[in-house]
Amino acid sequence: RKALAKMNLRAGRKASSNASFVTAVVYFKSGRELLGRSWEVDPDTMLQLCSEEANARFIANDDLETMNALINEVMDQPIPLRDKFKVYEVKVKSALGAGNLHECLDTA
Repeated sequence: RKALAKMNLRAGRKASSNASFVTAVVYFKSGRELLGRSWEVDPDTMLQLCSEEANARFIANDDLETMNALINEVMDQPIPLRDKFKVYEVKVKSALGAGNLHECLDTA
């Protein structure tokens, strides 16, 4: 399962690099499901899957509620702040895109 989750991560990144963000979301979500949505199985891969999926959902403007849930999931993990950078970046871009400057400044 871990190997398949990592393959989904690579495939999602490849799709993102080709601007196929909706396809990337499918791969990242599948990777998370393969890990049982559990951070204990492979925390590093789960971090990358959640962060990349949140970013792909933002760019594709796809299910922003799930994007925010993924951001919050990463932010709630007991991991170093530097590992949370990508989701903070997505959160700031999302708030900025929504015209919510106060939230943008609070996050930054």
